[in-house]
Amino acid sequence: MMWRYRIVLLLCLGSLASCRTTRLHKNRDISIQINDAIHQTNLLQNCYLGISIRDVDGGNAIFDYQADKLFTPASNVKILTAYAAKHYLKDSLLSCKWIETDSTVTLWPCGDPSPMKNGLPEGHLPERLKSIVQNKKVYISTAHADISPFGNGWMWDDYGDDYQAEISAFPIYGNVLTVFGKDSSLLEVMPFSEDFVIDRNSINSNINRDIISNVLSVGTKGRQGEWMQEIPIYNAEKVNKKLWENRIGTALVDTILQVPEQGVHLLHSIPLDTTLRLMMERSDNMIAEQCLLQIGMSLGDTLNSKYAIDTVLNDLYLPFKNELKWVDGSGLSRYNQISPSILSRILGDMYKKLDRTELLYMMPKIKLSLPEKNQQTSASNFYAKSGSMSSVYNLSGYIVKPSGKTYTFSIMVNHFLVAPSKIKKEVLQLLQKIDLLLAS
Repeated sequence: MMWRYRIVLLLCLGSLASCRTTRLHKNRDISIQINDAIHQTNLLQNCYLGISIRDVDGGNAIFDYQADKLFTPASNVKILTAYAAKHYLKDSLLSCKWIETDSTVTLWPCGDPSPMKNGLPEGHLPERLKSIVQNKKVYISTAHADISPFGNGWMWDDYGDDYQAEISAFPIYGNVLTVFGKDSSLLEVMPFSEDFVIDRNSINSNINRDIISNVLSVGTKGRQGEWMQEIPIYNAEKVNKKLWENRIGTALVDTILQVPEQGVHLLHSIPLDTTLRLMMERSDNMIAEQCLLQIGMSLGDTLNSKYAIDTVLNDLYLPFKNELKWVDGSGLSRYNQISPSILSRILGDMYKKLDRTELLYMMPKIKLSLPEKNQQTSASNFYAKSGSMSSVYNLSGYIVKPSGKTYTFSIMVNHFLVAPSKIKKEVLQLLQKIDLLLAS
């Protein structure tokens, strides 16, 4: 009887080997066709290109092209930040830790980006905080914080652009001043503070802020319809303290007390998923940086970006620690370096370990460019985060087939001289061709 079992075993092994060989041949054929598709684009002309495509079920690589090379990721870094936030943070953001006596309240801000920020629900936080501090002397401590207003490798001359708001311990209004207008009329500036000096006599069409003050030159020439513009607040940590005092109706007295180990209350604000969705959809740098501080607070009562990154690299991202360089939460820094292979693998880990519905809710759903005449269209869904800056355009995420079969992909393009919009068009066309080649 033993020989019969041996025959069956040999047949099974032969069948598995045959399936594996068939799969390898199929992957090889796909690789050849994808390679041909790449050479039909302009992405190899004066560009640095890397691609990684993986099957989330088996985790095996379907196609790699310079996938282990390091690229400047720009906002693709937000994928790392979002995964870490989902892994370490609670269901809602932590705004403050606090203790109280009969006559005093002491606050330790936790870097919550949500209070009064455009695009996020207001929630109950301001009113809740106001009720906590009512009729008591209020102390505030940032002894647990070591924060630089700007991240390492940020561009100094972007100080006045809305995408580079300062990092702070106790944000409010998104650390920006918002100017509202209609046509050539200036309607409102929010929030109000004596720290802001508004020059309304500019003959230009732009709104500019002084590099070392909150003096704004507001120009409305040539504007049409309703418009809004956000300007980063200079010295946001100091200004925010006054804004919070106005909001809760009492003074905040500085103290250097550390967060105690016992007797601490937690004050939460809005849902984490709501915040991460806005961060990914709008590529909101302020939210990303503040979420990194939230992670540091969760891991060790420390508001410090480097501490958060180093701790996460030695835990969640330990397998990739020595293969990437991660320096900020948003991707504004050009010091960040990561490969398409690592991004694709991290996306695979996210898909396996996070709730699928929550993950795809968080990732932006993208539409590919309209197909050329007589070109086959795709029924797949695409969820991906882009990342762009001067000479950089990347797109990393998921291809979800109608059958539910899912692939991760990362297409990274660096070092080009044309407008990023032209590279984006090429990348989307290539992604569509790749999708049509992948199995359902």
